[in-house]
Amino acid sequence: MLKRLLIVVCTGFLELRPDCGVALENSYFALQRTHLEHYNRLRLEPECYTEAWFAFASLEVSAMNAQEAAIPEDQLPWRTTRTLYAEQPLKAWVRPYRLYGGFDDGTHRLSLGLQSIAVGVGRIWTPTNRFTPRRSIALDPLALPPAAALHYTLSPTPTAQLTALLGQRRDHSLAGALRAKALFGRVEAALDALYADEERMIGFELEGAVSGIGVRSEAAWTAYPSDRAFEGIVGADGAFGFGLIYTLELHYAIDAFALYEGYDAKALWTLGQRLEYPFGLFYEAALLYLEQGDARLFAPALSYRPGDRHAFTLGALLGYGVREEHVAYLRYDLAF
Repeated sequence: MLKRLLIVVCTGFLELRPDCGVALENSYFALQRTHLEHYNRLRLEPECYTEAWFAFASLEVSAMNAQEAAIPEDQLPWRTTRTLYAEQPLKAWVRPYRLYGGFDDGTHRLSLGLQSIAVGVGRIWTPTNRFTPRRSIALDPLALPPAAALHYTLSPTPTAQLTALLGQRRDHSLAGALRAKALFGRVEAALDALYADEERMIGFELEGAVSGIGVRSEAAWTAYPSDRAFEGIVGADGAFGFGLIYTLELHYAIDAFALYEGYDAKALWTLGQRLEYPFGLFYEAALLYLEQGDARLFAPALSYRPGDRHAFTLGALLGYGVREEHVAYLRYDLAF
């Protein structure tokens, strides 16, 4: 029955004569810890769309040469990662990174499959996003693990949205979420709610501008069977006349948050700052600084971008205080 349904859906989609294309993306990381490690990622990304229907896939093949690295675990309750080679120190695997399709006519948008969920207004942290939250200290912050989700958004007006979401999260739990967003003058506001077996969350998002400076706030209150937690941010960002972009965020949490994994922080506040400065037509320098109690992290990076889809980056992750760990890396991203 399922096979017949898929055949009918695919046949109907092809009869619409969609525009299709294929992108090939290759990202390479050379990391220097105690010894040199290599990580190479290749993604094949076919995409088709019509005026209202769309489909997107991203198949990822990865290889890593590192003494202590492990093949990543499946983020979903069914097996999606296939091991190709696992003899130390080389590991190789293949997995779907994105696989979704749906319908979008401007008023109704429905998508089903492995996808990222855009929730939250934070630039460094997104407390209300319990599906694919930001990972600011990752080597590739935008490479978020997918969520298997049914995602529907109703846009009755250009300034209002209602969203319903049912999805599988990284801990394999099933969660449902609702979100209502609207523009009030110069302020965009949203209310969020999430329901899971052992988790209940309500939250809000606020974003606006004051004298050319972007300001935002976001918070989430969460109830567990035997505990309560709060997590929120306030932040601002602005661009100076000579091209410098400055972002500031203060993160406050009660329970269940630490800058480093395994670090039981006594501080409730975490400071995040980011500087970005483009110089010339192709170069950009960036610095991310995070501070929580006795833990500090610096992440400088220098990038060369000869095109919209190509980049070469030299950077580092420098930890001080609680965790003295320094990692330098060279990365390139190519897409065709």
